[in-house]
Amino acid sequence: MSQGRCGSMLIVVALLSLVVHLEPVHGANFTVGDKGGWTFNVSGWPNGKSFKAGDILEFIYDRAHHDVIVVNQNDYNSCKTSLDSPAFQTGDDHIPLAKGHNYFISNFPGDCAAGVKIAVNATAPPPTRNLPPVHEPPANETPPNGAQPSEQRKRRNHLSQRRIPKTQSNSSYSILCPSISRQRKNPKLKRLPRSPSKL
Repeated sequence: MSQGRCGSMLIVVALLSLVVHLEPVHGANFTVGDKGGWTFNVSGWPNGKSFKAGDILEFIYDRAHHDVIVVNQNDYNSCKTSLDSPAFQTGDDHIPLAKGHNYFISNFPGDCAAGVKIAVNATAPPPTRNLPPVHEPPANETPPNGAQPSEQRKRRNHLSQRRIPKTQSNSSYSILCPSISRQRKNPKLKRLPRSPSKL
């Protein structure tokens, strides 16, 4: 019984360690202009910062005085917008960065010329880690020895719970399952009776 619990605990620890090592799928969040927000003379805000595709820029501003328009490089340099330029006007806009150059201006009169604009270069995000696929036999595939897939999985799960590592170096196992670890170190200790199992 204790071996089954310890086996389950080891599986939980292994899954938790896997989750800890996974990288986040979303990018970092940046508030444009930091505490000052999206306002005059913010054009130098990106200097010294590192951006990746998928990072989110948050534009916080007074919507009675500013807006956010996504433009191309020519419109950015000339402080003009096209009719098809995406426009944001909520006062708290969250815009993901695309890989490459991203340009934003405010279209209110005089804003762009007064520095309510930024140009951000976003590099490619780091590659994501892909986990190997888990192979499950198709439902119509007959497993070896004629057992049904569900019986085979039950048997495999039961056997994996009964296994005890053969080396003394597995400190995680010793910490999580001290009674079994003591039995391995001192074989004269009385082993706990096992309940009969059905295969």
